[in-house]
Amino acid sequence: MSTLKKKKRRIVVIMETTRAYAREVIRGIARFNREHGGWLVEFSPRGAEDQPPEWLRGSGADGIFARIHNEQFLSTILESGIPTLDLRRTLQHPEIPQIGPDDTAVMRELFTHFRELGFHSFAFLGMKADKHTSMSLRRRAFGELVRRAKFQYTSLVVSETALFSRKHAAKRAIATQKIREWLQKLPPRTAVIGSNDDMAFRILEECRFLGISIPDTLAVAGIGNDECFCDLGDPPLTSVDLNPQRIGYEAAMLMEQMMRGKTIPHSTLIAPAGVVPRLSSDTIAMDDEFMASALKYIRDHACDEIGIRDVLDQVHLSRVSLEKRFKKFLGRTIYQEILRIRLEKVRKLLVTTQLSHKQIAREAGFRYQEYMMRVFRQATGMTLKKYRDSNKSF
Repeated sequence: MSTLKKKKRRIVVIMETTRAYAREVIRGIARFNREHGGWLVEFSPRGAEDQPPEWLRGSGADGIFARIHNEQFLSTILESGIPTLDLRRTLQHPEIPQIGPDDTAVMRELFTHFRELGFHSFAFLGMKADKHTSMSLRRRAFGELVRRAKFQYTSLVVSETALFSRKHAAKRAIATQKIREWLQKLPPRTAVIGSNDDMAFRILEECRFLGISIPDTLAVAGIGNDECFCDLGDPPLTSVDLNPQRIGYEAAMLMEQMMRGKTIPHSTLIAPAGVVPRLSSDTIAMDDEFMASALKYIRDHACDEIGIRDVLDQVHLSRVSLEKRFKKFLGRTIYQEILRIRLEKVRKLLVTTQLSHKQIAREAGFRYQEYMMRVFRQATGMTLKKYRDSNKSF
């Protein structure tokens, strides 16, 4: 007696391959399929603004992953009647669930990064949200964080078409001049955020043209962490890793549930993997020379088993005086700052390596593994194992 083989589900992937973010999302989908799906996947390289393939309506597909960018695209998807997950989130429709980065969490990561470097002045360069609603959300979220902390803040919004299109030289010149004038008015030691890596890269270019030193005068960061793109920067660009492989993997999990007839959330947001520091933000924005020296020393040596005495010897200041400065500028003690950096190293090693807990303790500057485990749990509410399992590297 022959046994019938279960029919494999057919999945169509309609996403561009021109940007690293989308390619990494696709890799996340592929990883889920290798581990769990067993799908037959139909995919071909395409551009960001291409329309869905004409054969989609009669394809007989069981599911679609798409990055829907306009009404015509959305209409084609709806007419197909195929369960679809949108990974761009430009348009909203009740029948099309969406998944993507948690932009509020993204901006919180950037604000924390620069706040811990001592910045009190912030700026944001964004683009009009006609095609990318997340850009507007990022600008609002970042502005709210800065204003709530009562720091200095300014923002500028320009047209993506005017700034990057080769067909509109006059408009591009006007937008470029607008950015240059804005940058020249920013006070020294301002952290400047681009709404994505493209915009941040443009900030670096215009600062180089204007002779503005990065990161000493202005520090710069982008969003997206396209590694090839970021490494091209002069200096290399700090950016937020949006965790695109995890987004793809989680999207595939949701698709599997959809195809089984289960109800899924209309909107799913994935937390970023964190800020990836590079030279464009490698500075300490402190007018207080003792604080700047102490923070740089701690940042460079926290994982070398240094103690408070080592920091005091470096800056030649009494403990009482330096502790007062730390409380004033950071709201933390000297030791709490050392511990914060060590715990960040622990987090990174848990996610990106397979080192044992004992090896991680040694790498992060903890003399005793048990103490590291205790303070990590106090700080995160999780054991080392649970943190590693829930944040496995993609």
